[in-house]
Amino acid sequence: MDVTVWRDLSVIWLSLFCLIGLVLPLVVLYFAVRGMNALHGIVQRLVQRGQGLSGQVRSQVTTVSARVDEQAVRFQGRVKRVEAIVRKLLPVDKL
Repeated sequence: MDVTVWRDLSVIWLSLFCLIGLVLPLVVLYFAVRGMNALHGIVQRLVQRGQGLSGQVRSQVTTVSARVDEQAVRFQGRVKRVEAIVRKLLPVDKL
């Protein structure tokens, strides 16, 4: 046998190893990209749901705080009114 036959055979053999060595990482990377795409879709839906819940909570907090503020202002008005009546009824000596 001649050396050229072995050379051609080794080129084919090395090309086959190179093909196998490149195909496996490409397949792994392909499925990794697909998995990341699916994960991105799931996370996107969860984030949108979280934003919706956050908006609902924010509106509820605004409503409740407005109600509490209204009652506090009303109470403070009553206190000031009673204070004014007491001042009119009990004059304080001015120095």
